[in-house]
Amino acid sequence: MIDLSQAEYMDNSALGMLLLMREKVGGDTARIAIVVKNPEIKKILEVANFQRIFELKSPSNFSNDDIDKDLE
Repeated sequence: MIDLSQAEYMDNSALGMLLLMREKVGGDTARIAIVVKNPEIKKILEVANFQRIFELKSPSNFSNDDIDKDLE
């Protein structure tokens, strides 16, 4: 889980780092959720088609149970 709920800005280098991190933790088999609050950042992630390789969640749709479930 990557918590970007406090992020106010995202550029292409941040997108690249997210892709590198995904590759490092398992590539296509990795299940990673990104918590996004800022609608502009969510739009950037969607334009880059990140919803196809990451699970995009809003803070209101996210709970600690999600972390526990992923650790099982």
